[in-house]
Amino acid sequence: MDYTGNTMRVDLASSSDEEEPVRRRLLLTVSQVRALDESFSSGLTSRLFPTRTRTRTRQQVLSSSSEDSSVEGSLDLDSDIEEVPEVQVAQEVQEVQEVQVIHEERTASSSPTAKRRRTEDASTLEPVKEDVDEPEEDDGCSICYEDYQSCGEHRLVSLKCGHFFGKSCIMRWIRSEGRSASCPTCKAKATTRDVRPHFTKTFKVLDTSELESLRGNKVLLERRVADLELEVVKQTRLAEELKEKMKNSTISQSFILARRAGKIVLTAITKLSLTREATGYSRAFDYNGSVFAVGVGDLGNLFSAFGIKTLTWENMNLKVRDVQPCHTSRTRVVQFCPLEQTLLLTAGEDKTVIIQDVAQKRVVKKYKIPGSKQVWAGCWISREKLVVGCMDGRVLLYDITSSSELPEKDISDNIGVVPIIFLAYDTRLDLLLICSVKTFVVVHNERVFTLCRCEPGETYRSATWDESSIHVMLSLKTGAGFTHKLYRLGIDEATNVVTMADVDVWDSTNAFKCSTYWYNLLFSTEKGLFSIVYNEDKQCLECCDWTKRRSNVAISFNMGNPSMMLAVPGSNADSKIIFILTELSVFVLNFQIND
Repeated sequence: MDYTGNTMRVDLASSSDEEEPVRRRLLLTVSQVRALDESFSSGLTSRLFPTRTRTRTRQQVLSSSSEDSSVEGSLDLDSDIEEVPEVQVAQEVQEVQEVQVIHEERTASSSPTAKRRRTEDASTLEPVKEDVDEPEEDDGCSICYEDYQSCGEHRLVSLKCGHFFGKSCIMRWIRSEGRSASCPTCKAKATTRDVRPHFTKTFKVLDTSELESLRGNKVLLERRVADLELEVVKQTRLAEELKEKMKNSTISQSFILARRAGKIVLTAITKLSLTREATGYSRAFDYNGSVFAVGVGDLGNLFSAFGIKTLTWENMNLKVRDVQPCHTSRTRVVQFCPLEQTLLLTAGEDKTVIIQDVAQKRVVKKYKIPGSKQVWAGCWISREKLVVGCMDGRVLLYDITSSSELPEKDISDNIGVVPIIFLAYDTRLDLLLICSVKTFVVVHNERVFTLCRCEPGETYRSATWDESSIHVMLSLKTGAGFTHKLYRLGIDEATNVVTMADVDVWDSTNAFKCSTYWYNLLFSTEKGLFSIVYNEDKQCLECCDWTKRRSNVAISFNMGNPSMMLAVPGSNADSKIIFILTELSVFVLNFQIND
């Protein structure tokens, strides 16, 4: 081998034909070597030329001119250059060429023809084995090493540098680092604004939607438990304070018991029979302050066998004043107009509503119920308007000043199903109370509020209203007997929404029978709120003091099931006169509180 200029000549004439490709590969120029990537050149230089002298000599050899392509002469090196075996040189130069091919493929991969060229060269080039490490599988967040989540606090996010983390982890990391926060992986500067959520299926995530929901419920329950624990502490402290006050009180315990020893007294006054027959038909009556109007039957009239009997209450006695036939079947609704006490509303099982003037004894209006349904309840809402509740659940509004015989409005929107058993109107609050067998509803400003609903297997058997105290009592028949629930109505001034607050519950003793619907009684005095209900099993009237200051009392009543009860003012503020209507008679009791 000799050197002339930049060309390296190697005399391998004596080699065999198999070594011809090797000789051709040795014709490399310095410019071709310099075209290699710096990273590859430095690595190859350390591998091919381990010593400095050897490296300098090889570079001189490779700098020979490429124009001289003939292979002549013998291999003559300077005395200070180590002689390299011919086969070793061929192997080392082959490695240089293979690395060069790899570099060319990488630089040309971005061109459109790169794929085609790689396919064409695949048949001529020897396969190159690269030590390329398999990409490690992402096991989750590099901060907490937990799996990513599809939603929630640990959902997948990345920074602007491209590294992925769980959201809660990277947010906590950035906040803890402050202004000097950086990516945990590449140390690039990062802020909370650089956190970006990702939506992809290329990584493994855990579906934690149900878990997040349970966590939310857990938080709510924990808050509720904490509130209850705080309330228990407050109530315990209050109870201790009250006990301490009772110990230090100057009021004797005997005086307290004496105050609770007050009792309710019910005494019978009189009775008036409404018919001489064994069967009666009275279901409703009303009082306007001077006379009673009672729905009666069996009047002997061929066309109107049912009508209204007016009674007077004078000197603690009931007397019949007159009878007015008006219906062909039993009367279930009798209501005086509170603003015009001579106007009387009557309706019943003959599917007819009649407005009559009891003073002039004439019929003012008469309506036939659409659909021919019985009327079970009714009330006045003004001097000109009234509402009636039908057996099919409809609540119809009539205007007696209108010439039309049809109802002005169907308040129930024609979706009634079960019978309406109670209707009442409060003029002060503009509340229309509607109770069916299954629901209790209040209408205010043309808005309907469903305030109470029966559970399956339960039914309302009675509803009664005390306008002075704004309380309503609902009598509920359950599988365990009768339960009477007391509520107080109100209106939220901010939202104009009707509210109903639970006050108390009273369970009648051993009361299971209920052969019909009736009206129990709720009334108030200066001493509190009271109720009178009928116990059909024991055939007695039970009276309850809702203030709990007095024990409940009962009076035997075996004169038939009461249909309706009314309370009118008595001789003093602590007394009431109780009128009880049965199908055959009217009974009068005196209610008195003795404290």
